[in-house]
Amino acid sequence: MAEGSQSDFTFIDQQPSSSIRIRADVSWVADEPRETESVYQDCESDIPETMCTDIQTPPTEDFEVRIPTARHRICGNWAWGTIPMYEIAFKHLGIRLPFTDLEVSIFRHLRLAPSQLHPNSLAFIKAFEKTAEYLGLGPTLPLFFYHFGLQRSCPRGEQAKGKLAKGVPVPGTKHGWVSLRQRKRLFDMFDESVRGFKSVFYGVRPITTKGWNNFVRRGHRIDELGQEVLDEQGLPIEEDFARFPFYWRRDHYSMSTKEFVFTLGALSAEERADYKKLLEFVEGLPPFLLSDTNGEPLLGEDGRRLTCPKVIATKELLACDTSEELTVFWSTMTSGSAALRKARAAKNKREASSAATTSSAPQSPTASNVDRSKRTRLEEETSSRQDHVIVDLSGQDDPPLPGPHKLTAGVPADDFVLPPLYAHSELLTGATKVKINPADEVILSDMGPEVLRAEIAAQSMALLKLIEVSTFLNGRECKYLEERDEARKELPLLQRRLAESEASCEAFREERKTLSTNLKEAEDRLKTVSEERDSAVQKVDEQKDLIGELEGKLERLQVTGVVEDREKELDPQGEYASSSRADLIAKIQELESNMVAAAAFSFNNAVAQLRILNPGLNEEGLDEEKEVRDGAIVTPPDDEV
Repeated sequence: MAEGSQSDFTFIDQQPSSSIRIRADVSWVADEPRETESVYQDCESDIPETMCTDIQTPPTEDFEVRIPTARHRICGNWAWGTIPMYEIAFKHLGIRLPFTDLEVSIFRHLRLAPSQLHPNSLAFIKAFEKTAEYLGLGPTLPLFFYHFGLQRSCPRGEQAKGKLAKGVPVPGTKHGWVSLRQRKRLFDMFDESVRGFKSVFYGVRPITTKGWNNFVRRGHRIDELGQEVLDEQGLPIEEDFARFPFYWRRDHYSMSTKEFVFTLGALSAEERADYKKLLEFVEGLPPFLLSDTNGEPLLGEDGRRLTCPKVIATKELLACDTSEELTVFWSTMTSGSAALRKARAAKNKREASSAATTSSAPQSPTASNVDRSKRTRLEEETSSRQDHVIVDLSGQDDPPLPGPHKLTAGVPADDFVLPPLYAHSELLTGATKVKINPADEVILSDMGPEVLRAEIAAQSMALLKLIEVSTFLNGRECKYLEERDEARKELPLLQRRLAESEASCEAFREERKTLSTNLKEAEDRLKTVSEERDSAVQKVDEQKDLIGELEGKLERLQVTGVVEDREKELDPQGEYASSSRADLIAKIQELESNMVAAAAFSFNNAVAQLRILNPGLNEEGLDEEKEVRDGAIVTPPDDEV
């Protein structure tokens, strides 16, 4: 994650949609980009031949160039879907439409329109992409913003604001272009001072669905409260949203530059391995040998050739349009001898041209003055680092010095550099004249025939010994070279295993971190559950005590019984005090049955006695359930039964 806390999703939702037609506020933009008009304004009827209209990757035909009007500025918003772009981006920086995934993610991440980035920064983006493709790296956003940071320009007039008198209100700060800066210099800057680009701009716009998909995305319309807007049928309304800013945005400046970069810890194992591979590639490039404008080597105080570290040549890399040109470029970058031969060929060509001019030029009485002025100008050019010609040579800790080796008679040489037998193609040919040093020629002339034969025999013997020793060492070195080659073959496998181990280690670390977090959460949960359990156990004990107390009371009530005052009156002896409700109901039913039986018995007994006393007694209509009313036996009504 970046050091800051920002959200791409929030950023996307804040982008203008196709339904919004507002004029952008550019009062915060520096005067130069806000006031500069385009040289191509209103030229639709007469488009200049110098205009670069090659804006898309062949055979793509999804975009078109839009000519600006007098009111259009590079920082303002144009028609929906039209993005203002500097021509230099397409003409010299290798930018082509559609934008790559990395380019879109960079614009989104920085909250900047493409033209808000300085041309040198766009060149860095493209050079990074091409280098990543060549080395097989994953061009991810974290990897890019781990190497590149941000540097915001201070427009003219803004520096003076810090010099205002105390108490004077500071006017609103204005902002210009945003630049990228490297953590370590791996890419050469496209141009130390890019000039003439600020007024050369036009718009680009997609004309097909495929092109539109590179600029916009489909989404639901959102109102001011953040709610989805529905149509008459209750369905969300869809519209186009910008995938990155179409015009200059001020949102970028509300965050510090540190919030956009990624730390090493935020990179994945693969991204760290890719960055290490990029560093090793650049550090392994052969150094540059410094030369003056005439191709002569520049030497230090110790007599050694001056060098400087090599970095990726951004300008030359972006000039490669085809795969063949890229192959030649990378071969040249990694091969020092090829660049050295090229530099020497250029030097020989200049010398031949200079010699031809000198031989054909007429003699002039002021020739000495001309030569003197040339020498003075040459010394000035040699002393200036800006005029140094950089010659590429690989792999030499002590590069060869042309010309005499600065030997002093009678003094052993500290360093003796052999001629560049391999770097110099065809050092000796059939037409080459081999000359002897004059001092050695004098010594050899003084030798007699016997001395010369002895010298030849001794040197021949030394040469044969040298050949024998070289043969012996060559056999041993070949063995070492075989072992080295085997080790080199195993190196990619070991590197891959190392990367896999690092990835596994990182995964285990993440898993351990997750498990530690889960363990802590489980321990906290266990502590909470234990407390809840202890509380529940305490409540259970309290309930058990209460139940025991109530059971004791119930038992006492069952044994002694609770007799109320009314019960004492009805049952003074307490005969039914210990009876249950069911027992009492059964007793009542038994008494009722006995009472009915007693009444029936008494009635039948009385009738039997009457029969004895009155033998002719009429018993018709006699019934125990009937009654006598008004001198007659009748059945009582149902409501009186």
